[in-house]
Amino acid sequence: MIKDPRQYTSEYPKSNILIKLAFKILNEESNFADLKILIGNILKNENDALINVALNLSPSYHVSEIIWRALNAVINDSTETTINIFAIPVVLVAGSKVKTKLNGTLDVGRLNEFFRQNRVFGNDIDGFISGKLIDPLNLVKIKPSQIYYWARNIKNANLWLPIELEGTGIPVLNEGVFLRFLIGLGSINQEAYRNSLMSLMKLIGEELKNDAVTLFPIPFPPVNLSEGYPVGDSKRKEIAITVAISNIVRKIREQGQVPVAAISGENEAIKILVNSTTDPALSETSLWHLTKFEDYEEDVKKLTNLLQDMQVEYSYVS
Repeated sequence: MIKDPRQYTSEYPKSNILIKLAFKILNEESNFADLKILIGNILKNENDALINVALNLSPSYHVSEIIWRALNAVINDSTETTINIFAIPVVLVAGSKVKTKLNGTLDVGRLNEFFRQNRVFGNDIDGFISGKLIDPLNLVKIKPSQIYYWARNIKNANLWLPIELEGTGIPVLNEGVFLRFLIGLGSINQEAYRNSLMSLMKLIGEELKNDAVTLFPIPFPPVNLSEGYPVGDSKRKEIAITVAISNIVRKIREQGQVPVAAISGENEAIKILVNSTTDPALSETSLWHLTKFEDYEEDVKKLTNLLQDMQVEYSYVS
């Protein structure tokens, strides 16, 4: 196993009350409930900057992770919220020999009818899902305090979210792996969602059909809106790296050669180099960029499992 490639510093903001309390919890001098109460008060006061600093300038993964976990527990506390706001990460593997563009919206009526017919909303007849394919860069701009407020003040899904987010089209040339989000309101029957997943893939494919594009849409299970970006980004990275490694392994084997892989850390990312044992020109380098609160050991495990499935020998490089 490689060392965690992220750069944490002991020179963190000593005045940050979230980091200080997280340290106390890790040292068993306080408890998780105290952190949730503190974060709740910070969200009520719309002090998002304090939370962002705590997450991004934490002195260790453990500090950042416990703050992230408490933040999402507070935002999505079912004893306080009036409605569930969810995001469905949709990864789109697309390829085209000509420069073209996929639409940024799905038919909202068809999409909601699909969810109702398949009982994805369960018995919540007030459920609603937008057909807009939201760019992750736009999603990440939504402040935690805003989601906290919405979850406690939206009474009816028909009111939708008071935010101007438009669907973003996807420019395609050659092969790429893209991420978009479908946002909705209401309770989700996860079992019904899983059972209708293949049909949902087909629906998205039909809605985005472009004769110039080979498209494979992969919708993932709904998650809380507050967790949407990191979950979706992790799925996109995993699929993008899978596609890249699969392609280079196939090319190497088609040449009658043997692929090998090396895993190392570089600039707060996991680096995967796959090349031929005999031809240096046959190689592919992929990077898995890590957030401060992401479990890098779990990500390394995903990558090694992928290489094992492809029967590619690998080694760690320090």
